[in-house]
Amino acid sequence: MDSIVITWRELLIAVIMVLAVYAAELLLLLRNGRPPRLPFPRRGRNEAGAQPYAIGALRDEIAELRRTLSALRADVDALRPPAATGNATSPSTPYAKAIELARHGGDAVSLARDCGISRGEAELIVALHSARH
Repeated sequence: MDSIVITWRELLIAVIMVLAVYAAELLLLLRNGRPPRLPFPRRGRNEAGAQPYAIGALRDEIAELRRTLSALRADVDALRPPAATGNATSPSTPYAKAIELARHGGDAVSLARDCGISRGEAELIVALHSARH
């Protein structure tokens, strides 16, 4: 089998030919008189005074995101439990009762006894919700 050997001279000729083809293509494109097409829109306003497509598209996208955000906020508000009113006579859970007693100055021992929770839980509730803070 004969191996193919490429000399430096042949490689140099190949590179020169590729560059010549590239230069010829560039000259033909410039000869048409059309500026090369940019991959991004130009800044500023076009002839009619309208904003470029990119800015208009971004504004539309922002408006759509605002509509989506307001819909999501409405969904979150619908999922939130109603605010506690002052008319409730007794809390629904022992922890809620313990929090209320701690806010009114109750100590951990009385909270544990009155609400039926452990002393550690009562101490935590007093530490977090005490009126002394």
